[in-house]
Amino acid sequence: MKILTVIPTYNNETTISQVAQKALKNGIDVLVINDGSTDKTSDELSKISGINIISIPENYGKGNALREAFKWAIKNGYTHLISIDADGQHDPAEIPKFIKQMEENENCIIIGTRDFCSAKVPLASRLGRKYSNLAFRLVTGISLTDTQSGFRLYPLKKLSPLISNKDRYDFEMDVLLNAVITGFQVREIKISVHYSKKTGKTSSFKPFLDSIRIAKIFLFALFKKA
Repeated sequence: MKILTVIPTYNNETTISQVAQKALKNGIDVLVINDGSTDKTSDELSKISGINIISIPENYGKGNALREAFKWAIKNGYTHLISIDADGQHDPAEIPKFIKQMEENENCIIIGTRDFCSAKVPLASRLGRKYSNLAFRLVTGISLTDTQSGFRLYPLKKLSPLISNKDRYDFEMDVLLNAVITGFQVREIKISVHYSKKTGKTSSFKPFLDSIRIAKIFLFALFKKA
C-alpha cells in the first residue's frame, strides 16, 4: 500500500507551513494543492522541503483541488489518500490512527470524527454537522457521527469511478454519499479538533452558500431514490 497525505489550501499563509511540516513527520508523502492563493501561501510553501506541490492559477474550490489530488495520486501509483484541512483545525500527528484502521480494512472510507465537547466549537459547525448527519441518515439509512469532517482516508482504486464533479465543499459529501449508496463501508475514528480566531479567519468554508450546495446533493439523492 502506498499512502499520500493531501492538503488543499487557499490563503492559509499563517497555518499551512505548520500543517505541512507536521504531516511530513509521519514519513508519508505529502501533496499540497495551492488553490489559487493570493496571500503569502506560495512563499510559505517554497520554504518547505520534501513536499509535492500543485499550483492552480485561480481559486476553483476545495472540490476541484481534491479532484486534482485524486488524479495525481492515481497517476503516481498511490493506493490511499488522506485529506486534511490546511487551516489548523486538524492535527496531522493523528494520521497514524487512520493508517492503523486502514490496515484492518483497506477498502473502506475512514472519517475522523471531530470532538465537539469543547465550548470553542462554533455554533454554525455544531448545527451544520447535526443537520448534515440527519440528512445523510434519511438518504442512506446509515448513521454517521461526522459527515462534514474533512479529515478522511480514501481507498483510491475502488473509489476512483466515483470521483465527484463538484468543485466546492459539496465534493466531499457527494463522494461519501455515492460511495455508501454503492456499498462502500465507512469507519469512524475519534480525532481532536482545534478552533481559534486563526482557524476561523483562514477557513474558506462559506456557511450559507456551501450549505446550500450540500443540501442540493441530498435533495438530488432523495429524488433518485424516489
